[in-house]
Amino acid sequence: MLLRNEALRRWLVRKQGERLLIAMLATCLLAVPACDRDDLRSGPAIPAVEPPPPPPPPPPCSALKVKINEIMTQNTALQDEDGAVPPGWIELYNTSDTEMDLRGVPLSDELGKPDKWKIPCVEEAKVPAHGTLIIFADGEATDEHDFHASLTLPTTGLVQLILNKGSDIFFFDVSKLGADESAGRFPDGGAAIAVLSEPTPGAVNKEPATPSEPKEASFLRADANEDARINITDMTAILKVLFRSGAAPDCQDRMDANDDGAVNLTDVTYIGQALYQRGATFPLPYPQAGKDPTADGLSCPAP
Repeated sequence: MLLRNEALRRWLVRKQGERLLIAMLATCLLAVPACDRDDLRSGPAIPAVEPPPPPPPPPPCSALKVKINEIMTQNTALQDEDGAVPPGWIELYNTSDTEMDLRGVPLSDELGKPDKWKIPCVEEAKVPAHGTLIIFADGEATDEHDFHASLTLPTTGLVQLILNKGSDIFFFDVSKLGADESAGRFPDGGAAIAVLSEPTPGAVNKEPATPSEPKEASFLRADANEDARINITDMTAILKVLFRSGAAPDCQDRMDANDDGAVNLTDVTYIGQALYQRGATFPLPYPQAGKDPTADGLSCPAP
């Protein structure tokens, strides 16, 4: 009996020791610092690597104060940097009082492809205040650092040039230009475009050329229907024009029988009196065809 009690006592002591050990382990675990404590993040920080800034975009349309100022489509004089003579050239003009950076600015001859060619990213593309930049339009854009555009200029018909996606548009009928003749704005950067009296690449534009006087054709006075005779059919032809049942001839001077500078019923009466009432004869040119000696508003253009 004593042995059994002694064994029970030892078993109870062992169990109490185990419980004490478990309690001590639990206390130690609770003393371990948590993962989100600041002291676990101490130490030198790794600096973040910033990506390089992107290249600056071309200036917006509203900010680019540059105009397509002058063009030539049949060049035989202006040489490029290699001494060659490109067939055409385009002059850009900075209208502002500050330098304009044209690096990367697009230039095109198609509205649907405004990015057809871009100005090279070189220092020479920075145009000073009221300065110019010459671009050769020869379709030979083989070197990305020179000013040879990938576009060419036609020698007939309408040319359209678009700068910076529409910040400036240049429209002109180049059929009016001959060899070494240019079209441009006058004054520099202005709205009106005309054939200039002299090409000035890189310099101030000259005034527009004086239009030549239209060539006048020879005609016979009172010969309204252009059959080389004067009779009642000419009176009828004038009446049809006046009452809008007939088309006027290109040479309106033919119908001005009395040479007063106007076409009206008095011309019909004048022809009738000259033919049937022995009235006054017709003014020159008559009885032979010739040019009108009287300056008036009626025309007789040469074919």
